[in-house]
Amino acid sequence: MPTIEEAMRRHSSYYVSCVQAAARSFDKLDAEFPQIRESTAWLAQQTDERPLESFLQVAKDLAAYLLRRALHSMLLEYCQSGLQIAGRIKRNPGWLLLLCYEAHWARGEWNLAHTSVQAAIEATRGSDPSTHAQAVLALGRLQLNRGEYGAALETLSKAERLLSEVSDVGGLATAKAEIAAYFLNRLEYRKALALYLEVDQYRRRADPDHLSEHTLLMLGVIYRRLKDHRKAEEYFNKVICIAEGEGNRGALATGLHHLAWVYFDQARLSEAKQLALRAKAIYEDICDPRGGSDVDEQLGRIATEECDLTSAQFFLERSLAVRERLGNEHGVASTLRRLSKFFLKRRNMWKSCKYLLRSLWLYHRLGMLSHQRILGIVRDL
Repeated sequence: MPTIEEAMRRHSSYYVSCVQAAARSFDKLDAEFPQIRESTAWLAQQTDERPLESFLQVAKDLAAYLLRRALHSMLLEYCQSGLQIAGRIKRNPGWLLLLCYEAHWARGEWNLAHTSVQAAIEATRGSDPSTHAQAVLALGRLQLNRGEYGAALETLSKAERLLSEVSDVGGLATAKAEIAAYFLNRLEYRKALALYLEVDQYRRRADPDHLSEHTLLMLGVIYRRLKDHRKAEEYFNKVICIAEGEGNRGALATGLHHLAWVYFDQARLSEAKQLALRAKAIYEDICDPRGGSDVDEQLGRIATEECDLTSAQFFLERSLAVRERLGNEHGVASTLRRLSKFFLKRRNMWKSCKYLLRSLWLYHRLGMLSHQRILGIVRDL
């Protein structure tokens, strides 16, 4: 009769193989996950090198599943255990630090994300070129989202060079998509569209059988900005369909949020509000404060148009507080602009001017106060 030790070893060995075989079969991992958790907990407590190596392999294989299921706290638990194990058996922790970045990023812990990605860059410099290139790319994404545009463009340019050296087509597509997002923020829609179409070609080369939700999403965003609502709605519905089919709740929330903007532009306020509230509920459930703050701004704008000024103030002030905490400066500038319009509707000219001036100053400091943006702000008021 096998001992408890032997039984646990066999049990863990089976589930290590199960995770490797089903790393992209998320429904199967859903069913097996309680057993996988038990097995990996046992592996992490061992002293021999082989089971500890197995733990690291399972953590790597589970990462995509945990991110897709928005189990970010659990991913951090695996990373923290993995970092301790990597130190004990002398393995490079770079990929684990990069996963810490992804988890912190998703949870809105951008300062911790920055610490993790900087550590990943240092850990992989000269030793792991593929992970090093991905870490530099991650830093560029973070800088871009914080409105550090000059630093972000420099970092993304470096990332493109490093990704080319390791022939990472998917990484190059992501880098170009981030640069396209920069031009989108500058309201240079045609340039952003050309870059996103280029990104689409890169992603098709990397994975011909899979449509990227992110590329479809951003094409939808651009067509909406170009006022082609039919095409924008078509792209956002594709995002929603793919996200529902794959159980990707984050992508589903984002698709709903952006489709709500299409309805808002068409003055279909009731439909826009319904979609926005669905998106907000998902973002709250998966603990995504960045997404939640985006929807709060959207709900504030809908409420403003509906002349529900109490709700509008609540949503806009909540959006502003979260964006300030995250360090999302472009988002802060946007919310300040919406608050300016809100106080104008309330005939509070002093507060309206105060928020408008703060918004304009911040856009100017970010290098985003173009003639086109000024005209847009004036028309919106």
